[in-house]
Amino acid sequence: AMPRKQYREDRAAMDEFVKNTQGVTFVDPVARLCPEDVCLYEKDGYSLYYNPGHLSAHGANYLAPIFEPYFKRGF
Repeated sequence: AMPRKQYREDRAAMDEFVKNTQGVTFVDPVARLCPEDVCLYEKDGYSLYYNPGHLSAHGANYLAPIFEPYFKRGF
């Protein structure tokens, strides 16, 4: 497992770029991926990641609830 702080540090440059790019909606997955001080790599016995930088199908389904409000109201 990865500490939440390290996850944030590893993603800092990309997060900052996206937050400051006009026309882009930033959806932060940290609350769901890192519910405690440690980030999840698996949930219910399934890997959340296909490789170190990409979600697996299970990971995408796990994060789907945080995106639903954006699709309901539109971007």
